[in-house]
Amino acid sequence: MICETTLLHQATILESRLPDEVLRKFIRIWAQPFGFPLLARLDPDGAFRGEFEDYMDVTGTRTDYVPPEAHHRIGLIERHNATLRSIAEKVIDQQAVNGPEQMELAIAQTVFAKNAGTWSTGRPPFIAAFGRIPRHGGLDLLSDNHALTVGGTQHHMHQLADVLRSEAQQHLAAMRIDSSFRRALLRKTKPDPSLQI
Repeated sequence: MICETTLLHQATILESRLPDEVLRKFIRIWAQPFGFPLLARLDPDGAFRGEFEDYMDVTGTRTDYVPPEAHHRIGLIERHNATLRSIAEKVIDQQAVNGPEQMELAIAQTVFAKNAGTWSTGRPPFIAAFGRIPRHGGLDLLSDNHALTVGGTQHHMHQLADVLRSEAQQHLAAMRIDSSFRRALLRKTKPDPSLQI
């Protein structure tokens, strides 16, 4: 899920594609923290029909089902999902993530890294949505006076979360550099043979 205005992105793992499961996850990761949107632009997938569609109607959220051939209308989430998927795959492969708990942690840290990164808009989605990037413990011990008082940073899962977040931020930075370099090469003009000596 992504907000078209702030580009705040959320993702989760679904146990099934049943509408009640999709609705439960949507409420947990989007509606509870941010509220219900005015408009939900959706794939015409069966997972977004039935109970999901009825609940959106009850909450006053207008649903716009985009046909498969209209990529220009839903391309924003497709591009951002491709970026998120690419980062998550690299993190999962490099850190040998296994099991549902570690997978949820990897997805959460990948989404955090993506929302904390600066995109073409010039500001991270967290800053656009909340005015600041949420604090996370363990990485900034020198400048954060309260980093050590959070507790639990010695626990394996907290360490793994920090490693996964760092790995995701590293891959995101590498993707940004590759993208900038590719755009610079495409802008490069062909040399004029009359100017060569």
